[in-house]
Amino acid sequence: MAQDEIDDLAQEIGKHTNMMIEEYNRGIFFYKSRGSDTVQLNTYAGMRAPLQTTVLGKTILASHLKPEVEAIIDRHGLPQVTESTITDKDELFDELETVRKRGYAHDDQKRVRDAVRRGPGHRRERTRDRGDQRLWPPQSDAR
Repeated sequence: MAQDEIDDLAQEIGKHTNMMIEEYNRGIFFYKSRGSDTVQLNTYAGMRAPLQTTVLGKTILASHLKPEVEAIIDRHGLPQVTESTITDKDELFDELETVRKRGYAHDDQKRVRDAVRRGPGHRRERTRDRGDQRLWPPQSDAR
């Protein structure tokens, strides 16, 4: 069911799409689909990633209360994946507030160099096991 929606979205927009779930305060890529006009990413079903390093992870973190995010940071830290990865706690909280206000996350080379991604906002009323989806356009298409 969710896979069909991800496949349909990838075909409709022609871009790379992912679905991510949260488990033990880490992001797990659950499913990915490629549109006709996209590049290959190194993501795969079952791949784990620190939440603050992905656009989907930021939407998931934005759904948490501040004390929950602080506990995640205390447990896992804020590992750097690229030179643009958020590694500062205050910067992350500012970014999460922006995600909440804007309704979607924007990831400017936080995980993959030369990539700009957008992901839909992650609302608190969603159950954590539903996950979220990501659109991955090349940087030149995203602006």
